Amino acid sequence: MSLGLASVGAKVVATGRTESDLRSVVDEIEAAGGEALAVVADVGDLDDGARIIAATVERFAGIDILVNNAVEAGFSMVAQLTPELWDRAYNVNVKGPVFLCNAALPYLERSAPVPGGTRCSLADGVRTAARPNRSERVDAQKWHACRLRPSTCR
Repeated sequence: MSLGLASVGAKVVATGRTESDLRSVVDEIEAAGGEALAVVADVGDLDDGARIIAATVERFAGIDILVNNAVEAGFSMVAQLTPELWDRAYNVNVKGPVFLCNAALPYLERSAPVPGGTRCSLADGVRTAARPNRSERVDAQKWHACRLRPSTCR
């Protein structure tokens, strides 16, 4: 996703928990003439989310688009589910992205219009359906509405 956005001129902030993975993405974008920043962060940690926004604004002076596509499966069967795994999955898949969108809103509202008004999207890359005896992974890019403000997000 980062490479695709960069190929059409977007300045990209790649975030994730593994610095080496981020570095390779940033290096590839920069080698192609694009601009990118790597921010090692855990979207499930609200303080890290605020740090992502601050680093982005410091480097690029604003935010035009926010794409949340982190996913935490954490378990494959109901029998393996613990309260800690549930909290981790919820924080990464729901809470973190919503509050990242919330923190980005002031900058998204100041940016130039985007056709259709979409600036903030929540996407889950892999959905896991837990079942007693097996797990089923469904690879999909299911886009969810982020309707914090109709003019800015959907």
